[in-house]
Amino acid sequence: MSGFRITFGKRENVFLPRGRLYCIRRPLRYTLSTIMDKALSFIEMMVVLIIVGILAALAVPNFSTVLEMNKIRTAEVNLKAIYNAEKRFKLRDQEQKYYTIDESVSDKIDAINRNLFLRINEPHFSYDIRNTSAGGYVAVATRLGGPCAQKTMSISNDTASVKKDSCKKWGN
Repeated sequence: MSGFRITFGKRENVFLPRGRLYCIRRPLRYTLSTIMDKALSFIEMMVVLIIVGILAALAVPNFSTVLEMNKIRTAEVNLKAIYNAEKRFKLRDQEQKYYTIDESVSDKIDAINRNLFLRINEPHFSYDIRNTSAGGYVAVATRLGGPCAQKTMSISNDTASVKKDSCKKWGN
């Protein structure tokens, strides 16, 4: 028989000249040893899992540091927004005073947003604006949780730069 063969699974189709098709069934040729040669062994799987575990152990601390730095940058941006809003508030105010929050106010972020026309929505920091003896203000952001809990950042009417408490995750 001259022609060409096409194999699909267990069937072997033989095409002969003159367009005739003959199907020949063959027995399954796979044995347990050929299947095991193609499969991964248990030791190879364990090596792959150990390598993935090591890479994950190296990546998680770096990822948590990046998340903390992102939260810090958000707080710094919010403090600078408060600084700029305070300058606008003083220009608008008839008495030329800065806006400060009384200690009796329970939702300080809402009071800042309402009176300074901001949109601060920060679950990781609490914000406060306090009077200073020179008639100015200090805006303070306090970290609520995480590795630097109760650490603060502040900005005042005297300086436009943010001052941070010492915390290893904050990079200072």
